[in-house]
Amino acid sequence: MDQPDLARAITLRARETSVHERTRPRIKDAMRLSHWSTSDGVSPELSAALARTQTVAEHTTDPDLKADYEEAHSYLQALIDNERQANDEEDDNDW
Repeated sequence: MDQPDLARAITLRARETSVHERTRPRIKDAMRLSHWSTSDGVSPELSAALARTQTVAEHTTDPDLKADYEEAHSYLQALIDNERQANDEEDDNDW
């Protein structure tokens, strides 16, 4: 996610060497965050990653990478929504 030029280069090389189907899942995995912090249901890391995936998806010309970045964007938005909902539920329950 942080290195779209590298993802593009790996994708192009993988296609050239007929290993794209094996490398694509690894590239997609790299687009997912493994840890983040939250405060009051807000995560600066998730928000920054969401903005990055949107920008890269808008500017990439590779159709597979575009689809993968759009999928990562949806995944991150769902995480953000879940964090906010969990925080709201904690507030409602006076945690």
